[in-house]
Order: sequence, then C-alpha cells, then structure tokens
Amino acid sequence: MRFAPIYAQCEPGFRKLCWPVVFTIAILVGPPMDAGGSTLEKSSSPLANAPSVSETEKGFAPYCGLYSLHTAMRSFGRPISFANLLKPEYVSSHLGSSMEDLIRAARDNGVNAEPMGRMTNAMLRQATCPVILHVKPQLSATKYNHWVLFMGAEGNRAKIYDGKDMKMESLSRLLARWDGTGLLISNESIDRGPMLLAAIQQFSLFAILVMASVLALCRLKGGWLNKSDSRANSLLLSAGQAMIILAIALVAGETYRNLNKEGFLSESEAVAGIQNEYKSKFLAKVTIDEVAREIGRSSTSIIDARWETDFSSGHLPGALNLSPSTTEAVIAKSMEGIPKDHRVVIYCQSPGCPYSEVIAQRLMTVGYSNLVLYRGGWAEWKVSKHAKTGGGR
Repeated sequence: MRFAPIYAQCEPGFRKLCWPVVFTIAILVGPPMDAGGSTLEKSSSPLANAPSVSETEKGFAPYCGLYSLHTAMRSFGRPISFANLLKPEYVSSHLGSSMEDLIRAARDNGVNAEPMGRMTNAMLRQATCPVILHVKPQLSATKYNHWVLFMGAEGNRAKIYDGKDMKMESLSRLLARWDGTGLLISNESIDRGPMLLAAIQQFSLFAILVMASVLALCRLKGGWLNKSDSRANSLLLSAGQAMIILAIALVAGETYRNLNKEGFLSESEAVAGIQNEYKSKFLAKVTIDEVAREIGRSSTSIIDARWETDFSSGHLPGALNLSPSTTEAVIAKSMEGIPKDHRVVIYCQSPGCPYSEVIAQRLMTVGYSNLVLYRGGWAEWKVSKHAKTGGGR
C-alpha cells in the first residue's frame, strides 16, 4: 500500500485537517508504553537514621511536600535537618507547599529541581532521580492536594515515601490518584532525555496508529468521496470523515488507557471512589426532629464531620468525630464494631459545609451504605429546643 495514492483519494479539505487532527489526538490520548523497570537506583530508606521530629510535625499534612524533599535530599547523602526546611518561604499557604515553594527550597539548599507536567507511566519509569508527585491523598478524595516521593519501580509496584513512611504501591493505584505533575530532584544536573524519549515514543506510536486509520478509511472510501460535484456536500463529507476518525481514535485510545493493566479502570478502588463521590451528593436528608429521634438508638450512629477544635467546643450527644483529614484506614478502625448496615447520620457545621459529604464518601468506601445527611448541622442544633433540653454538649 503506497501512501501518496491513498492519501490523494481523500478530500482536499480533509487533507488540510488530517495532520492537525493526527497530532492533536496523539497529544491528548497517546497511551502509555510499558518500559520495564525504573532506571532509578534502588536505595535503602534515606530516613532510617534521620533525626526524629515532633508528633505535631509528623502528623501535620501541610508539610508533606517538605517531607518529600527532605527524603530526596537525604537519599543523596545530604545531612540536612528537617527543621532547616520549616521556613515561611517554603510553606506559603496553610494548605502546604506549592510547586514554586518546593523548587525554591531545593535550590536554596543546593539541589537541582525541575518541574514537569503531563507525565505518564512510561516517563515515570524512566526517571533517573527521585520525583515528587502531586497526588490525591487517597483515591476517594476529590482534590489533588498532597505530595509524595517516587523512588523507583520494581515490576508493577512503585516505591513511595509518604512523609517518613515508605510503602510499595501498585502503579495502577498510584496513576489513579496522580495528576501527572512531578518535580525532579537531583544532586547533579537533571537528564530528562530518557523521559522525553518515552514521551516521543508514545506520541509517535499513537500518531502512526491514527494515521493508519486515516489511510485505511480513505482506501475503503476509494473514489466515492470525490464523486460529488457539490462543494457543500464535499465539505460535509470531509467533516464527517474527520469526525469518524476522531471518534475512532478517542475510543481506541481511551479503551487502551483504561483497560490496560495499569490503566484507571484496572484499579477497582479508583472506580469505586468516583462512584462514591457522586453517590454522596444524592444521599437522603433528615430534619432536626428526625435526628433528635435517632439519638440514643442502638441502631444509629451520629458522625460529626467537623474539625477537632469545632467538635470539642460542642457537638450532638453521642457523636463520633471524623474530621475532614481522617483517612479511610482511620475511619475503618474508628468504626470497628459498628455493623456495615448500621444507620449513620452525618452532620457538619451548617447547610453550606461540605465536610459531611466528604466523610460520607469515605464511609461508603469502607463499606457503609445506610447513610443520611443532617444539613442543618451544629449551627441549627445548638440554638434549637433539643439543645436547650439537654441534647448537646
């Protein structure tokens, strides 16, 4: 099959659209390639002999980016104290460090840092240095607001440092909670060549696949598209042909991406997290009088989804506090002994507070299904007749 004769059979208007469509699709949906094990050197825990930090620092989520940077720097043998990184210029928000903060912290301490976006599994596997990844703290979370350190891959599992803790996490799970943003950290100049080559290979492969679809469609249509003398019909047919190719490429690319062994749909927990996110928005709502009748029943649990300081200042009687930062593992442990079909009433501060839905989503992830939301929350309860008659602390 020769390229030129077949390509010439396509409509002129379509030929003008052909290459932009090919490259746009390849950029948007190019599937990741399997590149084998990571070339990053395996190393023992760089924090094995690290000085301890206070329990407050250890559990303070806004320091996750600095912990990742600290771990990466210690892997180079740099004896830097974590306390030296605890500076306002490195934590510009109460939510934690931004990409710019981490770059500044690294360079101020003599370490090279290069940000990269739209990274893929294939690129990550080719990393020759530690990479700080921007991720969701857990699969059921809705926002990417956490940093972890990638220290290489062994087969289909990634070596991840989350704070001081090292764990082996499946690449499929990691990819499901990663937004493709990374910060390369190195004691020497950073060689992005292998990673860029992996990206080019992705692009080239998918561009070839898409172009093959273009040529195959042109050949199947033969001279049929050129038979019409109407310019309007010709343009319509060209547009139709381009849309068909776009649809084929999108379906093929997304099918490959989602169904391959490290794709999003291969991680059942990731799919469940998305489903629970939407389910939590449509849970049944209960009124303040209904909540008052539920309190004290052995078949009902009351969950306060506010922060610990708010909970300590007052809450519904018998309520268990599960703050917005509570992980699914902690929730599962806190709910031990409570049957999964138990009725659970969840409330927050007021009707506009989003945390009740956040905790409802995590409760669904660990297996609870009989959930209802009390929208009025503590703001309504504390001024109600129920609080005045002793219902509340």
